[in-house]
Amino acid sequence: MNLPALGWEIFYADGNRLSSRNHEWKDVPGDNVVVVVIWHDYHIPGVRQKTMLVGSDYYYYEDENNWGTSNKHSEIKNKKFKRGIWVTDGQFDEIYREAFEKLDF
Repeated sequence: MNLPALGWEIFYADGNRLSSRNHEWKDVPGDNVVVVVIWHDYHIPGVRQKTMLVGSDYYYYEDENNWGTSNKHSEIKNKKFKRGIWVTDGQFDEIYREAFEKLDF
């Protein structure tokens, strides 16, 4: 079961960073996704307020309770999905670090 989402942020291979603060999921580019961050609205000491989604073929976000990843197209055929891309280890490390170190939505 997913923790309810406050919003999402997508980190693309080309350097774009788009989020639900300014965009609708359906309106942002569907390819070249490296990291999707799902932000949560809870405050528990020692617990991160985000979930990082990486290494998948497909990422989806239907609403605050229905989001995730899959490597099977058949599982997401009825969802509004974004397609992940493989990048070099160095590029992945840089993008992942940026997403990981971001503290606020």
